[in-house]
Amino acid sequence: MSRPALVLAGEVEAALATGRAVVALETTIVTHGMPWPENFETALAVEAIIRDDGGAVPATIAVIDGKIRVGLDRATLEKLACGGDRGPTSPMASPPAAPARSPSPRR
Repeated sequence: MSRPALVLAGEVEAALATGRAVVALETTIVTHGMPWPENFETALAVEAIIRDDGGAVPATIAVIDGKIRVGLDRATLEKLACGGDRGPTSPMASPPAAPARSPSPRR
């Protein structure tokens, strides 16, 4: 089984190359946790806080067209927030997108 392609946004790739901080953000709240348009507005606000207040590069991550995209542009983020490009999100419904890790033991 081949691994899906990993696509880094230009800004993310440049930040990693120069040692600048990158903050990974997942998209569950955008796609499943909040209603439109609050989900989109919240995603933009969080990215702005990371960029403006933290001086880091936000890297929202999503699987789109079978590719792991790290760093989404506004149009792609909006499409996800509106319900577009939603695929299976359960680990049981999708092939592995990254190396598997064993779960932490429950305490």
